[in-house]
Parts: sequence; structure tokens; C-alpha cells
Amino acid sequence: RTQRVLAHPPEAVFDAFVRPEVLARWWGPAGFTNTFEVFEFRPGGRWKYVMHGPEAGHYANESVFREVEAPSKVVIDHLSKLKRDRVLKKFTKAAKRAAE
Repeated sequence: RTQRVLAHPPEAVFDAFVRPEVLARWWGPAGFTNTFEVFEFRPGGRWKYVMHGPEAGHYANESVFREVEAPSKVVIDHLSKLKRDRVLKKFTKAAKRAAE
């Protein structure tokens, strides 16, 4: 399980996911860029893209959006010849840390 705290409200993070021109800039590891060929952001919609590594690698990806619940949840089935996996993106407000 991976968890990441972002300095943005869930609505802003979800909005960044909905807009492919924004998502393409931040999806994937640091230094990677993306080219989206198909982006059907709806349950059952396809997402086909290529991640371009900083050292000239190109990695084709294909996924299906299984669940989309604005503004808090996106479930993606990543399809691959080598492995299939499911990615759950859940956007919630983080609890503020108590002053130490």
C-alpha cells in the first residue's frame, strides 16, 4: 500500500486527474512524460498511453477505468501482457497534525 499526502484538496486532485492535459504532466515517476492516445474518463472507459523515460525508454500502457466517483475515487485496471493489476486512487482530506 502506498499513500501520498498532497497539499491540495481532494477536489483539486480529482480535477487534475480528469483533465488529460494536466494528468499527462504529473502521471508516473519523476522525469517521465506521457503521450495519451485514448483517454475515456468514465467507468468502462479506455486509457491508452505511452510513458517516456528520461533516458529514452518508451513504455506502452493500457488501462480501463473501473470506477469514477467525483471527487474522491478512481479505480483503474492496468492491463499488461506481463501482469494485470488494479490501482485505487482515493482522494481524501488529510488530518492536520497536532502542534508538537
